[in-house]
Amino acid sequence: MMQVTPINEWFGRETELKKQLQAKEKRKKGAGIAEKIEYRDELDHNITPDEEWFRHKSWKEKRARVRQALCDAGTTHSALDRYDNCGGGCIVEYSKTEQRYRVMGSYCHCRHCEPCMKAKSTLITNNLRTILKGQPDSQFRFITLTLRHSDAPLKKQIKRLYRCYKTLRATKEWKSSQRGGAATLEVKWNPTAKKWHPHLHIISRGSYISTYKLSSLWHDITGDSHIVDIRLISKEKDVAYYVGKYVTKGTNSEVWDDPTVAAEWVTATKGVRMCATFGDWRGMKLLAKPKDEGKDWRHVASLASICRRARAGDVQACHLLILLEEQCQYNPNRKRPSKPRDTRDGT
Repeated sequence: MMQVTPINEWFGRETELKKQLQAKEKRKKGAGIAEKIEYRDELDHNITPDEEWFRHKSWKEKRARVRQALCDAGTTHSALDRYDNCGGGCIVEYSKTEQRYRVMGSYCHCRHCEPCMKAKSTLITNNLRTILKGQPDSQFRFITLTLRHSDAPLKKQIKRLYRCYKTLRATKEWKSSQRGGAATLEVKWNPTAKKWHPHLHIISRGSYISTYKLSSLWHDITGDSHIVDIRLISKEKDVAYYVGKYVTKGTNSEVWDDPTVAAEWVTATKGVRMCATFGDWRGMKLLAKPKDEGKDWRHVASLASICRRARAGDVQACHLLILLEEQCQYNPNRKRPSKPRDTRDGT
């Protein structure tokens, strides 16, 4: 893995420069920067130190552990190459219609790459919000299905969970009350007990179903598990929040602290759909790219060139780099919307 890059030293001035830029001034200067910094370079899709710093600085140490787990799980050379060079060959574009920048590059789309999964989560969330506008009178519930702790390999537990979930959806009680929705898989690792805990988070559109009834059904199907949870979601925007949250989450951070556990997680989830729709949501294009984006995107510069100019003291390049870092980059420490308030539903 690459070492900390010189551009990181320059960004020690980030706070000082941010204070000089007011929100309105940034927007006004945006188009001007795009006009003045426009030059082309020979792009190389192998990631540069500056590009790696820009995309992966917030999870650098964890990224190294994830890579080791991918190697231990027998990931192909081509997949590892994509992972290593995720964020390479980046160019910056600006749209006058959208009044914003975007960074286009070569990305790995690996489910264990945090920036890629955040981008996927954002896309699903935005698409889902658009879809839900057409279902204004629907009721949504957040349903959690769990399995009893087991010493079985994670792969077998996940298969069993999905098999039981499929059986549940075929029951008359479920079909008569739940119309459609999306289910996301989350797997927690308990480092003390040394056990996996896979469970499904389901956003379901439908009518009331009691917790008692669902718990009884789930126990009949699994034979040993009865813990379920049902919460009424009061706002449509919160539905998209939950789906996007669990698409990104996947598992807890303790998994990556143990190489053997991490390798098992990577192997067990290979080929598994982490987010799947059902009922009348089936066929919804949650990963469709937006069609209403401005079509006047034009080249500004390569990200590597902007970093070089910023390091050399170019004020406009420094301002643009700050804008890109704020608007276009994955940052787990950025303030997120607060978690929706849940209302327990069913007795």
